[in-house]
Amino acid sequence: MKDLHRHFQADQIIKWVCDKFDLKPEQLSEPFRKDRVAYPRMIAMYLLKQRTTLSLTDIGRMFNRSGAGTAYKACKAIENPKGNKKLIAAMKKAILS
Repeated sequence: MKDLHRHFQADQIIKWVCDKFDLKPEQLSEPFRKDRVAYPRMIAMYLLKQRTTLSLTDIGRMFNRSGAGTAYKACKAIENPKGNKKLIAAMKKAILS
């Protein structure tokens, strides 16, 4: 039996992340590396991998990245933030707000 809770539309996830961080969807695709945009983008990439059937390459390209590498690194960073206090704070904001 398919996990009915697993499948979401990519635009729903992106909208949710943008709402949590007071961003516009197009801001996530801009080349900014500032924490205000980079951490929400990483969270969006992670959620897209976990809750859609999109490949890492497709996810990376959604955010104007060259391919799977950026999405892979984002997912690994979310899974194991290794004391990155800013990333942990961003994750808490997304979950708790």
